Formats: sequence, C-alpha cells, structure tokens
Amino acid sequence: MAKKNKINICAVIGLFMIVAGIIYVIVCTALRLQNRWLFRIIFAAWVALYMILTDFIEPVVTDRFRRKKEKQVKAYYKYAVLDIVGMAGLLWFVVMAGMLDDYTHYAGIAIFIACYVPKNIFFKKFNTRLSYYERYQEDEDDEDDFDIDIFEK
Repeated sequence: MAKKNKINICAVIGLFMIVAGIIYVIVCTALRLQNRWLFRIIFAAWVALYMILTDFIEPVVTDRFRRKKEKQVKAYYKYAVLDIVGMAGLLWFVVMAGMLDDYTHYAGIAIFIACYVPKNIFFKKFNTRLSYYERYQEDEDDEDDFDIDIFEK
C-alpha cells in the first residue's frame, strides 16, 4: 500500500509564524520602533506562542508519544522544562535589553546558555529509536511473575 503523506499543520503554522515574526521585526526596525516596550512585549509573546506550538502542541497532534517508553517520556518532560526556563531567560534578555541602566538582563542569556546543552541531550533521548531488545525487554519482564529453575535439585 502507498503511504499517505500527512501535512503537519503545526509545522505549517510554525513556518508562517516565523515569516510573520521576521516581517514584524523588519518593519518595526525600519520605523525605528524596536526600542519601545510594546514592540518587545509583542515579540516576546510571539516567540512564546511559537515555543508552545512547537514544543507542546505539535508532539501531541502528531502523536509522537506513541510507542515511547517511560524513560523517553520523562526525558521529554525534562526537555520541556529546560526549554521553558531557557526561553524565559532569552525573552527576559530581549524585553529588558537596553531599557534599564543596569545589566541584569544578561542573566537571561546565561540562563538560556546553561539550559541549551542539557535540553538537547534530553530531546535526543526522547527521539532515539529503541533497539528491538529495548522495545520488548520491558514487556517480557512484566510477564515473568516468578522464576522457576528447572535444574534445581
């Protein structure tokens, strides 16, 4: 049978969001609005919505949790928490950069960088394809309620 090609609606929406975000930044920069609070808050909200779409809605819609083991799902939850914390730091930097006389907004970049590597490690653990042995090892262990040694004397 031929495999049906399904359109990933979340990827299409995400692509349109990226294009619209780039256009928004270019227009606001051309009009010299990039230093205003409203620009920064709208941009931060736009990035947050994109993150929610790609990190939380898309895996559910595309059924990416099907046939995943418990440790893979736990790795996804760790990835999601680190992604939220890292993105919050990045958004803090974007919103506060150049607005205040102090430089505490650089802590947002530090938070983003600190979360980046472990976040990607957990995402790779979530996406790894399990070997045949790993896929069926847990199922076989559940069936063995007790052990019988046939060579016992």
